[in-house]
Amino acid sequence: MNFSVLSFVVAVLLVPHLEFGVDVERLWWGLPVVLPALLLPGARPMATFYLGLCVALAYLAAGLDARLPAALAGQTLAVTGVVSDLPHASPDVLNRGINKDSSKATEHWPGDVVRFRFRIEACTDCPVPLLLPMTVNLSSYQLATVRPGERWHLRVRLQRPRGSVNPGLFDYQGWLLAQGVAATGYVLSGERRGTSLVALHHQLRDWLRDRLQGALPSHHNDAGGGAAEADLAGLLLALSLGESQQISAAQWRVLSATGTNHLFIISGLHVSLVAALVLRLLHWLLGGLPAGRGLAFGLGLLLVLAYGGIAGFGVP
Repeated sequence: MNFSVLSFVVAVLLVPHLEFGVDVERLWWGLPVVLPALLLPGARPMATFYLGLCVALAYLAAGLDARLPAALAGQTLAVTGVVSDLPHASPDVLNRGINKDSSKATEHWPGDVVRFRFRIEACTDCPVPLLLPMTVNLSSYQLATVRPGERWHLRVRLQRPRGSVNPGLFDYQGWLLAQGVAATGYVLSGERRGTSLVALHHQLRDWLRDRLQGALPSHHNDAGGGAAEADLAGLLLALSLGESQQISAAQWRVLSATGTNHLFIISGLHVSLVAALVLRLLHWLLGGLPAGRGLAFGLGLLLVLAYGGIAGFGVP
């Protein structure tokens, strides 16, 4: 085992659990001593541990500095940006048959909410400068349809990321920091300003989701489909596109109780299985050709990257 690599990883994993602040700039002062120590086998694990602390703390400090300024929390802001992820909506919103060509969406529908990730590129009335581009998570009862890559002008109210600190519970604030989300909030009103080339793989996922939902049995049933068909639709979307939000709460309880919930969240396990199957198949098809092994590896890598893109390239 390479103890130098292990000590670096331990230092990175230790930083989120520190209960006291560390001045990152003072840690940089030790680099002239630590870097030469990398050449000494006996001192190398300690040196890599120190470097791991520097890297993790610098990343943490950059994420905290990129958050929404406290002076703008709760203020109504006019921002312009792009939808940078696959939006998630309640089934009522997705199945209403809304006019997708509408450039404005201001009708209020109680109970229907659309959640999406938005990359702010400009703020027209911010009294405090923002570190742009800024990624935020938004919820809306106002926007009828939101598509990846669309450019919108929105009036929003934002809050800094926050979450509970109870031991053993999900660290929502830490998850937002790892995702690079600088604020959360909701939309007051919005106007579509066209489309862009941002998040092309999410645009492809959105197109595939529409096609899959249109082909599933529950979407051809006038009564909205039975519970079994709806449950099947959620599982298929989770396995194919990583769209686990379509799985019902009852299904999650069953999956958690049986220990199979991780199978329906696309992760490195799924990508590894797809890579192994694809590589084996390509070796069988191209093994007899000159340089067939290299060609099979190259094609397999492209196919696996395409599968990761369809799944969203999400950070766990």
